[in-house]
Order: sequence, then C-alpha cells, then structure tokens
Amino acid sequence: MTEIKLSEEENIIKNIGFSLLEMTKTRGWETMKKHLEDLSFHSWVDPREAKDKEDFIYREMVGWAGAKSASDLLRWVDTMISQAQAVEDKAQGRVEDKFKDYSE
Repeated sequence: MTEIKLSEEENIIKNIGFSLLEMTKTRGWETMKKHLEDLSFHSWVDPREAKDKEDFIYREMVGWAGAKSASDLLRWVDTMISQAQAVEDKAQGRVEDKFKDYSE
C-alpha cells in the first residue's frame, strides 16, 4: 500500500485522536467516563432543596448545562478518535480520497 502524505491539520487531528484513544484505555478514564455519564443522564434537582421557584429553575438550568457539557465532552472524545482512525486509514491508503482530483 502507498502511504499518503497528510496535511498539517490531518496530522493534528490524528495526534489528538490517538492521544485520546490511549487515554481511554486507562482506569482513570473509566472512572471519569462513568462520572460524566452519570452527570449526563442521572442528574436531577431535588425540589425540596430549592428556596423558591426561581432557585429551582436556576438549579435546573445549571444542572442541564452541566449534563450537556458532560455529554458533549464524551461525544467529542469519541468523534476525535473516529476522525483520527479515518485519517490514519487515508494515510495508509485504505480509503480512497474522493476529492483528490479536485485538490490537484
């Protein structure tokens, strides 16, 4: 197979993605991932703790923002790893660059 030269941006994507892939193989990541998943899908506000309606709404909004951020982070890690693997496949010639003729 012919190895294809990657652009600077593709090399950055590849480096970030494979660094994240290595991180996901650690026990620390498993702990962090579980925590982020819990924040994403198991966060509720206890209405008994709110002083009034405005406090409850504020806590709901802060909880939603935290859950959304945790979910976005998990999705970003997965996306970066997938992109790195796609770039590596391109570099190794395992996929055809459909836009090659247009860039030359």
